[in-house]
Amino acid sequence: MVISVNHVEIPVLDLEIAKKFYQTIFEWNVDLESFNDYGLVEIQNSASIGFYLVKKIPDHGINVVFEVEDIDQKLEKIIEAGGEKIREKYEIAPGIGFSAQFKDFFGNELGLFAKS
Repeated sequence: MVISVNHVEIPVLDLEIAKKFYQTIFEWNVDLESFNDYGLVEIQNSASIGFYLVKKIPDHGINVVFEVEDIDQKLEKIIEAGGEKIREKYEIAPGIGFSAQFKDFFGNELGLFAKS
């Protein structure tokens, strides 16, 4: 079961330009200090938004991250259903949680998040 859409990541070529652009449009407070090469926007009662620095915008575009109870169990089901694991479960940072990346049957890249 998916608990919620937890996080949406947007690839950007320049964090400062992304910060200015999205602050101007949506009045978001973009935190560029807490993580290296990453900007984070916390939105009350909504999924958070992240900007990750890339040298080239990937073909898959944005990354939608679904919160689940058990990443390992979901990765097994993804493989059984014809999907592909593209990044093993890893700890994001102490106290934040864990993440993994996968491709669905059609090649769309998506993420998983769990608190443990």
